[in-house]
Parts: sequence; C-alpha cells; structure tokens
Amino acid sequence: MKMTGSAYFLLFLLLLAIVLLYVSFQLTGLTPLQTFQGRLLPVVMSISLAVLTAFGLFVELRKKAPKESPAGEEETTARRAEARREVDTIVWIIGYLVVIFLIGFDLANFLLVGAYLKAYNHGWVMSIACGLVWAMLIYVLLDFLLGVDLYEGIIYIPLYDFLP
Repeated sequence: MKMTGSAYFLLFLLLLAIVLLYVSFQLTGLTPLQTFQGRLLPVVMSISLAVLTAFGLFVELRKKAPKESPAGEEETTARRAEARREVDTIVWIIGYLVVIFLIGFDLANFLLVGAYLKAYNHGWVMSIACGLVWAMLIYVLLDFLLGVDLYEGIIYIPLYDFLP
C-alpha cells in the first residue's frame, strides 16, 4: 500500500469532514429548534463527506501499484491524468460553493448535478432528470419535512416566492 496523491487528498478531506462535524456540534442557537436546524445540515454534510471519503480512501489504498516500466512516459501520463482529475474535483467543489452562495441551495443542487452529469457525457434528459430528482429530494427531506430553512443566495430568484 503506497500512499499516492489521491490518497493524501482523500485523507485531507476525511480530516476536514471530522473537523466540520466537531464544529457543527459546537453550534448554538437561541432555542432548541434553532439549534437543531443550525446543526442538521452541517452534520448531514459532514457525515456524508466522511463516509464517502473513507470509502474512497479504502478503495485508493487497496489499488495495486502499477508495475514499474522502464519507459517513464506512461507513468508521467498517468500522473498527469490523476492530477487533472484532482484539479477537476477541486474546481467542481469550489464552483458548487460559489453557486450556492449566489443563487441558493435549492437551485444550486439542480444546476450543479445536471451540469456535472452533462459535463461527463450524459444526455440532456438524464442530466436534467437527475438534477431535478436530487433537488426535489433535498428540498423535501430538509426544507419540507424537517423545516430547515435552506440558504436562498444573494441573488433574488422569484422561484423562492412560490416554495412553501
């Protein structure tokens, strides 16, 4: 088991998720309901991030190292491809956070899931359908059932006037 750049990145994300989980339990509010609402989303996101990165780290560490080849060109190409995937992941995460800040959580889920699927060679129908299903699932679970007010963004979107 050799630690690669991906493994270090996943380990960093796992530690970040643990720190975020700890910090989210330290949040306080005025009433017990506000404390519950304030903690719910960070706790859910931190646990999700921790589970997914732990699984990714497990898979990464179980990968067999490629056999050493005398030609270093293949290894260099593989390293570049791995670095490109890592940069793509970081860009998607930063883009997701910026879109949430600008237009809010509900629309960001729809747009980013759809855009991600379309960017990675899925059809328009599949991308829009998955984005819509994911956004509705998050809205129903968090906003409708649990009553957590999700962030609406700094740009006014008339759609939010119609949501309960």
